Amino acid sequence: MIFGLTISAVFAMQLIAQEKREGLLGLLRMTGLRESTYWLSWMLCFAVAYMLSGFVTAIVGGATSVEVFNMCNLGVHMLAAFFYSTASCAFILMGAAAVKEPWAVQGVQFVVVLFNVLFQSFVSQSWLRNSTSPMDFWTASSMRSPDVSIASKIAIFFFPAFHYGKIIQNIYDVTGVEGGRSTMHGLDPRLAKEPVRHYNWSNVHQPVGWQFGDEYLNEMIGFEACFENTPAYDYGCRGIVKACTNATYTLPECPAGVFCNTESECDWIDFRGIRVGSWYGDPVSDSFWFLILDTLIFLLAAWYLAQVFSAGTGSAKPFYFPFLPSYWTGIASVGIDETEGRAAQEKEFSLQDGSTRLLKLSKSYAQTTALKE
Repeated sequence: MIFGLTISAVFAMQLIAQEKREGLLGLLRMTGLRESTYWLSWMLCFAVAYMLSGFVTAIVGGATSVEVFNMCNLGVHMLAAFFYSTASCAFILMGAAAVKEPWAVQGVQFVVVLFNVLFQSFVSQSWLRNSTSPMDFWTASSMRSPDVSIASKIAIFFFPAFHYGKIIQNIYDVTGVEGGRSTMHGLDPRLAKEPVRHYNWSNVHQPVGWQFGDEYLNEMIGFEACFENTPAYDYGCRGIVKACTNATYTLPECPAGVFCNTESECDWIDFRGIRVGSWYGDPVSDSFWFLILDTLIFLLAAWYLAQVFSAGTGSAKPFYFPFLPSYWTGIASVGIDETEGRAAQEKEFSLQDGSTRLLKLSKSYAQTTALKE
């Protein structure tokens, strides 16, 4: 599925690059086109197509026997496909802003598709699964995991394929696939006891953690926070069990440096009675927001790169152009060799004649200056 959605996104690069090669973008700029209008208009066109594509994906998937689709609300899958496609498209537009030659375009398209497909296939391999909870790669590497470095989280944030895979994994944890639990989740007796359920909108905002048996479906606890330099880690995190505050028992204090659950009366303790702590994985709603933010950031980058790497259209700007007042006001600064009298005189003639007058006009293509006063 990731292959089809990525292919539809990378197609956008071909269209933008073709317009750049034909000089259409440069012509539009000379007629006064705002750069933001150009990129937003393309993004809106693609977004409509991706909304339809997401709808078809959800309908077709729901008609199959795969429970990760037919046991999930169709709207969740539709939004997941839509947000992933738009984020991937915005990333591709960022690349299209910087390149236009056919070989470069095809190279970027190939690398993006290949990397996304190989990534999805690679992280699904059984030898990559964790031996302790959370067993799946997606949750163990999620943005909320306290065991993932800041640098890794930044890389993950700007990777739409990860967020889409995380959404599918969250759904998979609840619904299973084709008749029950996956082998991976069947290995953990706590999750294996949980029946296959329908994934609906109420689950979208729920963080990912352990839920215990039929009688505890409304009782959730996070994953064990058993990391280096914690008291439990020093003893190998042995004998970890769930404990809940009740009439006869109170959870011990949270040790220094430990991530302890504060949203539940339950937490993990080890064989010595020391509190291990717990954390929750990202809910689907977080992944939706990450994809939306990725889309906006990639579009902003496309807007910037298109104006810096636009040699050949006569409108290349310096890399610091966003900090130039003249870019935002449209009023160019007058050089020291330009007398105020000449500029004022031309302006007066323009007002009297109702005409447009050009002062200090130049036109360049790449390294060649075609016209200069």
